[in-house]
Amino acid sequence: WKLAQTADRIRGRAGVSDPAAQLMILWNAHIHRTDRKELASARGLPAVCRAFARAHADHLRAELDEAFRGHLHTLTAHNLLHAHDADDCLVIAGAQAELCHACTRPLHEKHCALYGMLRGVAAWPLAA
Repeated sequence: WKLAQTADRIRGRAGVSDPAAQLMILWNAHIHRTDRKELASARGLPAVCRAFARAHADHLRAELDEAFRGHLHTLTAHNLLHAHDADDCLVIAGAQAELCHACTRPLHEKHCALYGMLRGVAAWPLAA
């Protein structure tokens, strides 16, 4: 009932486009189903975003591409998501094939000089 009530409030907001409302309803449902341990800190958010992109790839690609990009941009702007992680989510969802500058492929392959390098949140130092 909480998700239904939240969805009604999102749809009822003035100035919120239908695709943006649909995305937020999907996002809220995904977060609600996510194990709370994964959301204990901002470090878990990239994995949650990737799981969301995998679970809803067809819907994101077909109808919610611009809204998803905006959502990822907002998370990146607030330093909750690294730009590399946002790019990974877009590649997973098929919303954008961000090409590797070294090998011009969507993902770094073994022949690419960047293959195996830590990117995004994985490259952040851990606090001691």
